Amino acid sequence: MKAIGIKITIQNYNANTLFGTVLPKGEFDISQFAWVSTPFASGNQSIYCSYTNATLCGENWDHYANPQVDSLLDQAVSTVNPATAANLYNQVDTILWKDMVTLPLFESPQLYSWTSSYGNIIPNPTNYGVPWNAQIWGLKAS
Repeated sequence: MKAIGIKITIQNYNANTLFGTVLPKGEFDISQFAWVSTPFASGNQSIYCSYTNATLCGENWDHYANPQVDSLLDQAVSTVNPATAANLYNQVDTILWKDMVTLPLFESPQLYSWTSSYGNIIPNPTNYGVPWNAQIWGLKAS
């Protein structure tokens, strides 16, 4: 960034401070952290709906606000038709990319390992993690 004339002062915070004070109050210009989502697109509503609704949009730390995005998200979470929801979420995604709300720099790899003595372990790279289907795990017959 220095090469293009931008001075950056790095301030490292512990997680309690970063997620408890700095991000929610918008006390940053740039922040790097990882979002780990659910398998449901509706799980992103709290990140991208207008910050003016702090109860629902409490993870919108850049304080982005767009009434059209709010309307589309409200419609998407209230429909029972998966095709309609997908269309609405795709419209939201188009607006978010146009507005450059967040800038994904990289994907955080998910690494899993277990012994071959167990069966039915299926990785899930969402916030549920590996134990999402633990109820069907078991030892393989030897």
